Formats: sequence, C-alpha cells, structure tokens
Amino acid sequence: DYDREFIYEYDFDAQSHVLLIEFGEDMAITTFPYSPDGKQLLIKTFGNSGSPEDGLYIYNLSDKNLKKVQENVLYGTWFPDGKNILYFINREDKDSLLGILGAYNGTLEKMNIETGEVTKLQDLPTPALPDFLKLSKDGKYLYMSLPCGRGGKNIIAWPVGRPSAEIT
Repeated sequence: DYDREFIYEYDFDAQSHVLLIEFGEDMAITTFPYSPDGKQLLIKTFGNSGSPEDGLYIYNLSDKNLKKVQENVLYGTWFPDGKNILYFINREDKDSLLGILGAYNGTLEKMNIETGEVTKLQDLPTPALPDFLKLSKDGKYLYMSLPCGRGGKNIIAWPVGRPSAEIT
C-alpha cells in the first residue's frame, strides 16, 4: 500500500514551495519527466490493481490542467518534438503462450498529445518488465533496461519501428 503522493514546485528565490498535484491514497508517482520545452510533465502513476488513478497523465504547468491520457502503461517518455509521447503498454493475455510463460506482451505506442491519435509502433514481447525507457534525442532509438540472471541488466537499443539490437 502507498500513502498519498504529491508533486511540489519549489521557488529557490522565495524559498517556498507550491503544491502542484495530489493523487489519492494507495497511489505512487513513479516518473514525471518534463517535456522538452519544460511546460508540461508526463506523470506515470502506479496503484493497487484497478485503481481509477493508475495510468499516464500530462500536467500543464501554466494552466494547472491534469489530463489522463492512457491506462495500463508501464513506462512513458517524451518525443524530442514535445508533441508526442512514447509509452510501453502491457496487453495482458494470460491465456496466450507469453502469458502462460509469465512474459509481458508489451506494445510500443506513440501518441500525439494534441489530437490523442495513437500509433502502434511495434510489439515488444519481453521476458521481464523494463526498468526504464529513454528515447534518443533524435527520436530514432529507444533504450530500455531489462533484468537478467543474477541481478544483471541487459541494455536494449531499439530502433523505433524496427527490430532491436542488444547491447551487453
């Protein structure tokens, strides 16, 4: 269980903070990267199964608007243009071979934040949940870390829209 989660903005000149966002009980804010122009936050929350607040949000820092954009998202990141986001979404299918083996049937999707248009880029079946996602500055490569045996990590460089190349 989680306590309430908050995001504050701190003013170093005034040495004070202002509450930006408060999520309900049993929620955790896992990531909240700034958009490339610094005007928005992409917030990933995680809560108890079935929690209505669990998901991916965009928070506009100027008008204080919080908008939920997707559910069942494991990780999200900004495209360099600041108009699109990239996220890894788990398409659970416990009856599929991947589900029976305990693997994740993930899909990499791109969303235009102005129109809400979603483009499926590719399926990413993985044996474990990625630890992080990071998009290259040119938006052509996705880097993710996957746990492997004995506490190690595999770093995967995934050309967006093409097969992956593993960096070990």
